[in-house]
Amino acid sequence: MMEKIYYLSSIEMEVLKKDFEILTFANDFDIVYEEQVPCTGIAVVEGKVEFLKNSKVEKTLTEGHIIGIYHLINEYPATHGCRIKAKSKIILLGKSDILELKQSKGSKDHPILKGIS
Repeated sequence: MMEKIYYLSSIEMEVLKKDFEILTFANDFDIVYEEQVPCTGIAVVEGKVEFLKNSKVEKTLTEGHIIGIYHLINEYPATHGCRIKAKSKIILLGKSDILELKQSKGSKDHPILKGIS
């Protein structure tokens, strides 16, 4: 199954930034590998994340893109790898974070939940 890539509006990104910790990566970091179930979802706050197939860049994702949560929740292997580029700021979204949001009252409109519908 092809990776699902979502784009969040600036308002939706602001909600994410309030609810989750923003991490800055000093160096390039491969965080998702092809044919493995992702261990986290990724929201790009600033910078770039490369979408890789056979170690070649197929697409570069920038601010507002969110990936990996559909595969994370449904435990599907990734068809592409992801590399966070140096100096990029991202939010890591764990499976427990997403499930907790799904169960919380009043969180049905949270931006990351649209990525797993």
